[in-house]
Formats: sequence, C-alpha cells, structure tokens
Amino acid sequence: MTAHKHQMKTHQLFSVPLLEFDHPDAASLCPRLRSFFLARETEQYRDDISRDTQVGPLFESRFDLFYWKDPEIQPMVEFIHRSLARVVAELNRYDARQMSALRFNYHAWYHITREGGFQSMHNHPNASWSGIFCVDPGEPRDDPREGKVRMYDPRSNANMYMDPGCENLQSPFNFSSMEIQHESGKLWVFPSYLMHEIFPYFGARPRVIVAFNCWLTAPESPNTYQRTYS
Repeated sequence: MTAHKHQMKTHQLFSVPLLEFDHPDAASLCPRLRSFFLARETEQYRDDISRDTQVGPLFESRFDLFYWKDPEIQPMVEFIHRSLARVVAELNRYDARQMSALRFNYHAWYHITREGGFQSMHNHPNASWSGIFCVDPGEPRDDPREGKVRMYDPRSNANMYMDPGCENLQSPFNFSSMEIQHESGKLWVFPSYLMHEIFPYFGARPRVIVAFNCWLTAPESPNTYQRTYS
C-alpha cells in the first residue's frame, strides 16, 4: 500500500531578526578609527555611570558619540545610520514617504577592552534597535569562544521539556543561543530586548567596539541625537 503524504505548511510563528553588514572600506577606515578612539581612552571621555555587568579592564565612553563633529568618525556614523534605516524600512515595509517622517534618536558609545575584560548578560531598555560595530577585534588567543558575543533565545520557557521530538530541531526553530565573533568593519544590528553577553577577552592588543541604541519618533518629538532618513 502506498502511503499518501498530507500537505504540510510550515509557518515561522516567532522569529528574532539579526542583521549583518560589512563596511565596504573597512581596511582603510578601521585603523583610523582605532587610533581615534585609543587617543580618547581618558577620563574626559569616560561615562560616569558604573555598570555591574562590566568586569575587568573595560573602558566605556559617554553615550554622546554620534553628537561628535570629528570628521574621523563621520563615515562610520553614516554607515551605521543608513544600515539601520534599511533594517527599519525593509522589516516594517515602510515606503519612502513613511521613512521621511521618522526621526532616529541615538545613544552611541565605544568600548575599549583589554586583557580580562568582559560583560555579563544584559539587554538595552528604552530602545527598539541596538547594534555593535567592530573597529578592531584585537587578538583573541586559541580559545575559539574568547571574546565572542552570545545572543540568547528570548523564549525563556521554550526548552522546558526536551526529548527526541524536539532536541534536534534545526534553525530557526532550535533552542540554542547564537555566538558571534567580532570582525573588523562588521556591523550587527539586533532588537534591543535581546539578552546577550560578551565572553572574557584575553588578547594583548586592545579590542575596540562601537555600540549604539536607537529609538524612533515623530518629527516633533524631543531627541537625544536625531537623524532623518534621506
């Protein structure tokens, strides 16, 4: 007897977008950015809030980086902004008119991590999108997980029961976290609610990363740092 297969439609009920971009001129831009940020690893630029998620030799700047008018950082700022605008437009299916009515408000800063620095699990409240841009990944040792960013599954109870019926589910339906290795010139954009951590880094060369949070408002709304989409 021939078995008849019933039609099966698979729907992705819940999904977390993670967007990846590569700067087209990273080889030229990132060394200049590295020098720029390392020269500003001083108390003048340090954020005055101490965060218990940050451990070891990790410098965090003030959150006004995208306010700065220094020409050295403008190509990076523009690249990040245009990349995020593309994410917002495509994932929300906004047309040009709808995008022109939006204002992008930013907190942005840079991290300089030296040997032994790391960040424990956290997310970024009061924003819709966050991102990390790698200026210099440093020199991780032989441990393949050193300094990686781990993104956690936001479905806190999804793996409450595991058996052969679900323990080998394939992406995007699996329950495991995802780990990202920094690469010079690479930008990752993700929803701000996503819990993540950065494993300890032990390289000799300082690691330099730029991070940001963004929330969108109508044109008349007050802002921290504002850019239009054009």
